[in-house]
Amino acid sequence: MNVEPLEVYKNGDKYTAFPEPDDVFGRELEKSHFLPLGLIHLAKPGEKDVLVAVPFCDEAGCIGNVNRGPTIGDYWLTYSLKDGKWSVDCSPDELIYCDYYPKESREKYSKNKEYFSQFGVLSKDSDKELFTFDCFASSYSNWYARIGDHLKHDLSPPVDEDERHVTIYDDSGDKFQYLGHAEVCLYARPMAAQLHVFYLDKLKKVLIITEYT
Repeated sequence: MNVEPLEVYKNGDKYTAFPEPDDVFGRELEKSHFLPLGLIHLAKPGEKDVLVAVPFCDEAGCIGNVNRGPTIGDYWLTYSLKDGKWSVDCSPDELIYCDYYPKESREKYSKNKEYFSQFGVLSKDSDKELFTFDCFASSYSNWYARIGDHLKHDLSPPVDEDERHVTIYDDSGDKFQYLGHAEVCLYARPMAAQLHVFYLDKLKKVLIITEYT
């Protein structure tokens, strides 16, 4: 799978925003705990789609109640495609449940979804990106500082004075591909994470890592 740097502002053959929860989630757990932001199309739409979804968090931005390993931590988790729908790989009791963001974020998400359905963009100036594709995950970031001791990974030789490319692996040594990131605030403020998306095609598994600046 080749991913080229690209900012997406409208639906097209690379990305579709605001999928319906019933179309991507098979359980009430995910429907109540996640906002589906979009589908990345790695082939023709509908043939190899990767879900971009953000979980609700607590006031500190945490999505997991403990750093348990590759399936969930304070600022990351994985979900996988099973029988055509996406579900988390951790157990329900490992997720953080809170009412800090859901009401306000759901309201803003619904308003943005309605606006997008009418006009095909997130703002009247068409300057808010739906998703930013990128080839490499950078170590020069807050998210890397949070996962460095918990997820298997390699670093490239320096590409800049303070930057290396990060490659993340699952427990079996299979490599996740970095696909890019979404700005959650553009969909569902007051949630403000930058959501980084990694994908392991062999297992149809998505790793999401949240970043706060």
